[in-house]
Amino acid sequence: MNVDTELKYLHKQIRKHAPSLEAEDYRQISKNGADAGWNGFIYYNDTCKFFDNNEEPIMNYYYGVCEDYGYKNVFDMFAKNTDATTMDEFRNWATWGILEAVAREFYDSGQ
Repeated sequence: MNVDTELKYLHKQIRKHAPSLEAEDYRQISKNGADAGWNGFIYYNDTCKFFDNNEEPIMNYYYGVCEDYGYKNVFDMFAKNTDATTMDEFRNWATWGILEAVAREFYDSGQ
């Protein structure tokens, strides 16, 4: 699958995971980031659960991003963009990144 296909699938998964998120929330996530605290994506148990349930499409998305931006692999990208050191921190970072990517796509496309 390509990055766009993965992102569309993950958008559906986010809507299932956090159905209370509305269009304005996505605009705010796009503008302010996922770490501002959004229903379903606040605590590690939330973000890690989302990651675990969607690991394959999340990783496929990031593999595509790595190719586009010249990273060796996902962990290279992770190491260069965060100071996190645990797998839970990685899963949290990866989930927030997906939420932000979906929010940008949602906001930019006007869906």
